[in-house]
Amino acid sequence: MAKVRNAALVSAKGAGKTSLVEAILFNEKVTDRLGRVEDGNTVSDYDQEEIDRTMSLSPTICSFEHNQDRIHIVDTAGYSDFFNETKMICRVVDNVIMLVSGAEGVKSQDIKLWQMLDDFGVPRMVFINEMDKELADFDMAWKSLGESFGSSVFVPVAVAVVKDKVLVGILDIVAMKYIGGKADGSGEISVEKIPDDLADLAATYREKLVEAIAEINDDIMERYLEGEEISADEIAGVLLEGSSSGSLVPVCSGSATKNVGVKTLLDYFIKLSASPQQHSEFKGLDKNDKETVLKPEPNESFAATVIKTSVDQYSGKASIFRVLAGKIEPDSTVMIGEKDRKFKVSALAVMCGKTQKPITSAEVGDIACVIKIDDIDTGNTICDVNNPFLLEKLDLPEPVVALAIESKERGGEDKLSKALKSILDEDPMLKLKRDEQTKQLTVCGTGQVHLDSAVNRIKKRFQVEVNVSPPEIPYRETITKSIKYVEYTHKKQTGGAGQYARVFIDLEPMERDAGYEFVDKIFGGAIDQVFRSSVDKGIQAVTAQGVIAGYPVTDVRVSLVDGKTHPVDSKDIAFQVAGREVFKKAFLQCHPILLEPIMNVEIEIPDECMGDVIGDINSRRGRVITTEQGNNVTIVKVTVPLSEVLRYAPDLDSMTSGRGTYTMELGHYEEVPKRVAEEIIARYNKKMNKEEE
Repeated sequence: MAKVRNAALVSAKGAGKTSLVEAILFNEKVTDRLGRVEDGNTVSDYDQEEIDRTMSLSPTICSFEHNQDRIHIVDTAGYSDFFNETKMICRVVDNVIMLVSGAEGVKSQDIKLWQMLDDFGVPRMVFINEMDKELADFDMAWKSLGESFGSSVFVPVAVAVVKDKVLVGILDIVAMKYIGGKADGSGEISVEKIPDDLADLAATYREKLVEAIAEINDDIMERYLEGEEISADEIAGVLLEGSSSGSLVPVCSGSATKNVGVKTLLDYFIKLSASPQQHSEFKGLDKNDKETVLKPEPNESFAATVIKTSVDQYSGKASIFRVLAGKIEPDSTVMIGEKDRKFKVSALAVMCGKTQKPITSAEVGDIACVIKIDDIDTGNTICDVNNPFLLEKLDLPEPVVALAIESKERGGEDKLSKALKSILDEDPMLKLKRDEQTKQLTVCGTGQVHLDSAVNRIKKRFQVEVNVSPPEIPYRETITKSIKYVEYTHKKQTGGAGQYARVFIDLEPMERDAGYEFVDKIFGGAIDQVFRSSVDKGIQAVTAQGVIAGYPVTDVRVSLVDGKTHPVDSKDIAFQVAGREVFKKAFLQCHPILLEPIMNVEIEIPDECMGDVIGDINSRRGRVITTEQGNNVTIVKVTVPLSEVLRYAPDLDSMTSGRGTYTMELGHYEEVPKRVAEEIIARYNKKMNKEEE
């Protein structure tokens, strides 16, 4: 366990996580060339959709060996649509490296990520990247860390040196050495004495470093106050203690694309990161469904959590897991905790991008995978068959954006179904629903980019042509007044036995969300008992189809109060027809209205965007409920009609430069404004007239 290290790379979109992984793998001779995101040849972004978009869309694991250490790095997606997948990863890794742009400093998405890391208590480091850019300023980026994450203590470890707007090297503040580097991607370095013209800069950051470690070590504090020199070894020892426990945050800097400062970052990560054994206990349930904790120890029973699923058309399904406790070897029999299903592990492997490398065992802290076990899903716990363990579930919001999807080709439903299954296996944040009201198949995701990328993968990877559109709004119909003793008589004579039914009903509205109620108020035998249910059946057929606009009727009470039968011609179908028609007749006399779904939306935005966002919500017939401000971020809670926010994600991105996020859930139903309702009803009538033609 002492030789295992794992870490997630996190940041807002565009901070250079994938480029950093590429530089690390190149320096470690895992690859023989330095790939570029722009060229589509990086190890992490191997999916065609990621290549086309030049951005990561899902976590990618890159495992390699450094001397005797086993290193597992998870390159996470930075776009806000994929925040919840990053959250799933960060809950179970032992360390996090956050990337911050040296030219832009901390972004609002970084603040959200940092808060999440605080909630999990994950030890972390910061890499100030992009120090080769023209506007890069280490001191500005350094100060933005303290201003944005004031509760953390940041320690300067490796400071980028820029001369005449050119990145030329790194100041190692712990060892007090100058690490020269060529900004040509080669990663070649030279370790030298700090030049005289950089001595003052190095001394300034050295003092900040010593002050930070003195805060957590009384002996260092006493010696520092007395003016004693603190050695590099002593500093490193306190740094290790503080960073692995999370009380200190080491800060390195450089350029991932130019491969400057990357070797220094990896060296300090290995020296200062937390081991798997330092991870807090994992909460979960035992075989009796009682709460228990699992210690990250090698002598515990085996348990692991699946953090990613990868589906290849040829090699099958790869389930990638992080070992929480114990050890697993090939030919072991384990079980899926959530499903109580056993399976045999035929082989184990570690991943580096899409490449698999066989291994003989996986221990605590390792990230490995098993192949072709179809029953395993992302988020599942796999564990010892004799000591079942179920990892505590992570509370994730439901997807907020949906697209209706159908096959373009007649008979292509089977191909679409198989493609959707593979995509859903890979992406835990995608959901598939069939709306019982609209009969549409909808794919639900966390944002427009999330959904668009899923649809593109279906088209490109599985060669399935599909039509997509915003889903139909599930409007409802109801009434606003009551009416009594409405009559309808159904007569039909066709030469033989005829049809006859006469019914009288009362119709009244009920409170919202009450549904439909049928009350039999007939006393005596005006209608035979067997035909009363036929009336109800006919009415329910209408409530499912709608009367004024083709949407289900809700919140109504129908009372069957009178009627008449014929000894020969009365039958079930006659009373169904009578029930259907009398309901339509009564419904149209009760001031019918349309109801629309109103969503509860929580929007998180930078403070400076609040005016634009609130103005936009008002234009969408929305209402602001509350606003909460803190850490340069504003959370706006609003209610807004679903029809107005079907494609809200790109608009929010535009207003906030990609820094806004939102969650959405159904709140309640309200009456549709008269003007909007008239347009909906007119479209329905036009459609019905066209069908009749």
